[in-house]
Amino acid sequence: MIHHTGRLIFEVTVILLFFTSCDKTIITEAPITKSVETPAALNFKDILSASSFDWRLTRMVKLIVLGTPSSAIVVKSLKVSSIDGSEVFLTVLLDAENDYSFNMLISSQSLKVKITFGSLVKTVDIVGKTVSFDYSNNFLIN
Repeated sequence: MIHHTGRLIFEVTVILLFFTSCDKTIITEAPITKSVETPAALNFKDILSASSFDWRLTRMVKLIVLGTPSSAIVVKSLKVSSIDGSEVFLTVLLDAENDYSFNMLISSQSLKVKITFGSLVKTVDIVGKTVSFDYSNNFLIN
């Protein structure tokens, strides 16, 4: 009898926990609206996009390098790359005394570039379509 009473209390407790611990969540479905289906594009000309969307992945920018007077001739490699160095946009051999101007093709999403001249490394903003680089005052020519 004690065995049956204990079992009955256990079963009632389990049933009460089952009904009181469950929380029903009512999910309402959003009304289905008819949408106009756009047919799949069969070629590049059929792709629709906003008129402001630019399909180009690259853009042309002008690099302006301003030389600095020096008592010795300093010729080193100048490299323009993405900030993380994964893309190299330009590599040229330059004399630090002369001014230079180069056109280079860069990624359209690039807002800054890393410029390396010997041991000098600078991060430079792209302003419009121009990148300006000069040898800073604290740059010691070896």
